[in-house]
Amino acid sequence: MSGTSWRVASVAGINNQTWYNLGGQQWIDGRYVNFKADQPLTDAQFTQRALQDAAKTYHIKSGNLITMGITTDASGTREVGVYEDQHDGLHVVGFTRYRLTANNALLRYDATKNTWATIQTNVIQ
Repeated sequence: MSGTSWRVASVAGINNQTWYNLGGQQWIDGRYVNFKADQPLTDAQFTQRALQDAAKTYHIKSGNLITMGITTDASGTREVGVYEDQHDGLHVVGFTRYRLTANNALLRYDATKNTWATIQTNVIQ
């Protein structure tokens, strides 16, 4: 299908022809495939994913959540803090942090265990 995107599950070579398995019994002839490299999330997409996960995990209205302070370390791992805005003009409560690793894994900090939990792998646009 022209203009669609698929993930390749496996590759097979039959009679000098490459075939790509899209899952189950769905195969596509390699002559009709153009590959585009996966793109990492932008900072805006990363913060949006963090906000969505925090709202779902902690049962907080997404309108009450904000992010602050995206940092990037030497390996390319990005980190952002998620805070609950108390809407009183005085208080913003920080309660968790998120990381997006250089190999596109999204992690959430668990303060009760002082560990990072993997939420999703292969996080790309």
